[in-house]
Amino acid sequence: MVCRRCLATRPLCSFLVRAREQAESQAQAKARQQAEEAARTEAQLKDQADVARKQAETERARAEEADARAELERKMVIAAVDAGTASAIAENAQLDKEALLQLDIDAKKDAATLEREKKARDAALAQRRQLQLDAGHKSAEAAAQIANARLLTPAQMSHSDLFDVSNGTVVTNWSGRGTDSVNSGGTSCGEFSTTTKYPPDMFNGSGGSPCRATVFADNQPLGTEHRIEWKTPRPVTVQSLGLFAAHDQIRLKRSFSSFNFYVRKDGKWLLVKQFSPRGLSPTVIYGGSCGLQPCFPPPAQAYAPGNVLAVCINISATTGEEFRAGFVQWTSMAERSSGPRVLQLDGYPNPDCRN
Repeated sequence: MVCRRCLATRPLCSFLVRAREQAESQAQAKARQQAEEAARTEAQLKDQADVARKQAETERARAEEADARAELERKMVIAAVDAGTASAIAENAQLDKEALLQLDIDAKKDAATLEREKKARDAALAQRRQLQLDAGHKSAEAAAQIANARLLTPAQMSHSDLFDVSNGTVVTNWSGRGTDSVNSGGTSCGEFSTTTKYPPDMFNGSGGSPCRATVFADNQPLGTEHRIEWKTPRPVTVQSLGLFAAHDQIRLKRSFSSFNFYVRKDGKWLLVKQFSPRGLSPTVIYGGSCGLQPCFPPPAQAYAPGNVLAVCINISATTGEEFRAGFVQWTSMAERSSGPRVLQLDGYPNPDCRN
């Protein structure tokens, strides 16, 4: 026989049981939710830590790369300065030998003594020239490293780059303009001239005048920026420049101390890049060579080792169709042959002078 009291309280008991089960279920669900949220938070924190770690590793790698680059530049600068000093010492030694020889000649010394002095003079001259070449090359390397550039060879001149006349480039203006500037049939390959000769040559890797060089006007003051402007048939994006030039062996005639590259935007010329081929020692030669063969066949001038500049200059991506190059004259106008000589200027759509 069932207890009447139990029968009376059974609904209440069932309600309490259900309430307790529901509370337990809710507590379990809440606990699961909290555990899931904690897991998500932990995963997010882990992801954030991974991102922070990767960023730190990237920054550390960049810092190490910058330190390595700075150390390399420091070593190259020291090497260039040391080489320049050695070259200057050798020049003084050679001048001493010249002076001693002249004293012996004036004193009418015997033939054996004069021959000995001449050999000493010639040996000093050869050493001076070798050290001068070494100084020029090391200075060129240092300049290229600092300017985010690299040395090339004249054989790497392009015949189909973005600026080549074969692709439709037209030279529109230049300093030292004269009626004989564009003469492509002459053979004046560096003689004194008050006008710029052969402006299109520096954009004509496959042809041009027999001289194969643009020679800017003489009789201008030291520090003059000789300029040339050109236009491509359509807008192009340039990320590197191949620059080739050559000066004379005697007192660096027809050299330039700085190269400036501009693009025309909204009617104004904007400077994109400045490069100094002389690096840290502006009295030394360009440092490059044409190699075993001349850069160009006669009547183009033959350039002695150390007198050639061949460099690839990386620049920030620059889009335009009107461009200007400026070459700052290094040589005094008293030298007569003072205007810079430029063999070629190439434009490339990719860094490191790659088509």
